[in-house]
Amino acid sequence: MDWKLYDLDGEFIQEVNCQFDACDFAVFNGATSVKIDFEKQEAYILSKEEN
Repeated sequence: MDWKLYDLDGEFIQEVNCQFDACDFAVFNGATSVKIDFEKQEAYILSKEEN
């Protein structure tokens, strides 16, 4: 697993295989906006659905 996914607070959520998995898992966690850093192979949830 090369990529890492982080939540709104910058806390590590999980490792994922690729940028596509990072986006998918972010959406599963309620993300409405995600920042992808290709150089660092990291994804950050920037905003979530309001319940």
